[in-house]
Amino acid sequence: MNSLKVKILSLAPSGHGVAENNWYILGAFPGEIVSAQKYKEAEGITYAELVKIITPSKYRTHTPTIHPFYNPNAPWEHLKLEQENKEKLIITKEVFNKYGIAIESDISKPGSLSSGYRSKAAYAFTKDPHNQISFALFQRGVFASGKIAQSENLLVHPEVNKIGKQFLVFFNQKKVPLELLKYLNLRYSYSTNTVVVHILVTETSRKKLPWKKSDLEKLIENNTTLQGILVSHSQSGMRSSVTTKDFYVIGDIVITESLLDKQYRYYPTQFFQIYPEAFGHILTDCENLVRSIPNHNQYELLDFFAGIGIIGIHLARHIKSVRGVEQSPLAQEYASLNAEQNNIHNFKFTEANVDEALEYIQSKQILVVDPARSGLTKKSLKKIAETQPKYIIYISCNPETQARDYSEFQDFYTLEWSRAYNLFPKTPHIEHVIFLKRKN
Repeated sequence: MNSLKVKILSLAPSGHGVAENNWYILGAFPGEIVSAQKYKEAEGITYAELVKIITPSKYRTHTPTIHPFYNPNAPWEHLKLEQENKEKLIITKEVFNKYGIAIESDISKPGSLSSGYRSKAAYAFTKDPHNQISFALFQRGVFASGKIAQSENLLVHPEVNKIGKQFLVFFNQKKVPLELLKYLNLRYSYSTNTVVVHILVTETSRKKLPWKKSDLEKLIENNTTLQGILVSHSQSGMRSSVTTKDFYVIGDIVITESLLDKQYRYYPTQFFQIYPEAFGHILTDCENLVRSIPNHNQYELLDFFAGIGIIGIHLARHIKSVRGVEQSPLAQEYASLNAEQNNIHNFKFTEANVDEALEYIQSKQILVVDPARSGLTKKSLKKIAETQPKYIIYISCNPETQARDYSEFQDFYTLEWSRAYNLFPKTPHIEHVIFLKRKN
């Protein structure tokens, strides 16, 4: 199929450049004239592969001349940061406008890092051209699907890249079969400057692993920043964070991280914000929002999707009491631990699926929700519309579903404040917070 010369008009929430003929082209930026070749249609969208950048955008920092023209891990790598922030704000306003909602969001100041900021890396494996085990980078926006061999990631912290490379050397020295390795998860702490590694394997027997526990102990002995190693079995088809059983623990595998004036501990399989400095801006804004509420210290706060308790614990000093809700016994353990070590005594935790804990929603209450990208369920939305808590702080990593959810109960609430955050520089991902007040 022949390529077509097109002009890029805007950026889509997915990160693709949107051409004048409505083709979606990853790696292309607004104002550019590019050559592209159509490769698939899905859900009413035509996707095309970037073949050549003919006229670069004025917002581009670098113009590659050979394929690939972008990094699948960081498709906005060559977009100026100032313009990236503007584009993310434009996208956020456009998705709300789709639901007839006008917002006046600004965008928070970025963190001090635009690369090397991620405190987590999760790698699958492949073989490189020399038949050596390497990390796998999944191709996006091109005809050919599959994996590209890589040894490091532009977005992750340098210490994570360093430790990751050491494990690649280790696996190759031990001649580990590729099919035995499922994932390697690395978690970095800015607070302690250490890395915890979680090796997930498909082998069901510890005795059949191609290394000894003492081999991994030597890795820790020879590296002062390698804090601990967890080795687990995970069945094929399961998510990378789901383990069937743990084989052994070496060193200390519990990560400690600071966020503003508090410290939090979490297990390697748990969620934690990958860019703590930037997430601190959200915590500060949420704190200011709560303090703006008249008689805020008389309110109870319900923290849905509480994880290890970060948001509720941070806001607890300004309110009467906090209840965190998360479906995970491990979350309950670490949220309670984090409240205790931060001297928070008005914090309770309920281990439950949010949809099974809707009875905790009350009318005179501050409700904080921070759901996954899929947003709130219909059951949760119905309960919120019926009970109408006085204030809602909705934190979202997907403005599209956030706008959809707000449209379900906007008749009962005024949107008092909103702000976008660039927690994931060089990618199209956007964090967005809205603050709602009941109308009556």
